[in-house]
Amino acid sequence: MDYKSTLTDKDPVTGTLSWDIEYLPSYSKVFRNFNELKKAFTELSNQSQDPNISNISDSIRGLFNQYRLHLRKNYPEEYKKINVKEISTSGGAGAYLTPYAFKLKKKQKKIEEGPGATLGPGPAAGPNGVINSAYTKQFKYRLVPKSKDDTYVQKGSGMIVKKLF
Repeated sequence: MDYKSTLTDKDPVTGTLSWDIEYLPSYSKVFRNFNELKKAFTELSNQSQDPNISNISDSIRGLFNQYRLHLRKNYPEEYKKINVKEISTSGGAGAYLTPYAFKLKKKQKKIEEGPGATLGPGPAAGPNGVINSAYTKQFKYRLVPKSKDDTYVQKGSGMIVKKLF
């Protein structure tokens, strides 16, 4: 439970302080307990095949979201405190590892690489680049021609090119 303390008196001889304590509703404590209940029911629902448990879990998740939305709209300062506590305490959990994040799905085709590879919808690239594109047709761009030493450097640019392969 949250509280607010107010200094009411100080004894000049002994230095003893007197305080008034006002107990306040603890939105953050209810939020934490509600979140733990939601997690416990979600885990139970995943482990059991009981449809009633699943329905209760869905109801609790819906009520939790409703409570969170109510806090966010009507008590934004309290909600910020809860959010800061959640962010700062979850750092000890470590990184979330995704071992399959960069693997191709089984149904995906392997992407071809190199000159002339298809890069999705649109005109295919030839050995000299994409000739038939919107840039060359609509905007009248011209591709830089190959020089004698098989590089793409404009005439008179003075750029030195060293071929690595």
